[in-house]
Amino acid sequence: MAIQKKSEVTMVRNLFLTKSVIGPFNIRLLVFFIQPGKPAQNAFIERLNRTFREDILDDYLFNSISEIQDMAFDWMEMYNSDRPHESLGNLSPHQYALTVSSDA
Repeated sequence: MAIQKKSEVTMVRNLFLTKSVIGPFNIRLLVFFIQPGKPAQNAFIERLNRTFREDILDDYLFNSISEIQDMAFDWMEMYNSDRPHESLGNLSPHQYALTVSSDA
């Protein structure tokens, strides 16, 4: 089954590149892309990319793809569960879950 039958790349209010595609079941999908050289349009991903680059890619030399995948998985687990989050009162999600469950 062909996912993309027709595509058009256009600008939306000079902010984002969009690509209109016809998806499965003939549903028109609108995909948004940031403009090249405009990382502020997607700050969350740019922050994640910077953090991953600083924590993993800049510090290690890798011998294989599987080594990178293993380290990336371990980093992702640490980033999502052990790292303090400002929105959680500077607690890690794991610590926050323990305090919430003990309050209940």
